[in-house]
Amino acid sequence: MALTVRDMLRENGIIAMIRNNTIAGFNVDMHRSGGAFGEVLVNAEDVNRAQELIGAFRGTLGQLEEAEPVGEDVE
Repeated sequence: MALTVRDMLRENGIIAMIRNNTIAGFNVDMHRSGGAFGEVLVNAEDVNRAQELIGAFRGTLGQLEEAEPVGEDVE
């Protein structure tokens, strides 16, 4: 998901990168305040626009979820 968000931001002219919060070889979250496995970072001047784009993206995900038929959960 982070890669998709990063790419979407880049396509909209925002410099974005992913900071990995895990230690290689361990399944440990180092930064409890951030995402479970990492965070998408943008420059401070791009935060508001990035939040708008991410909000629109999340809304699209909700629309897709509603449109898809409900089946058995696969784990």
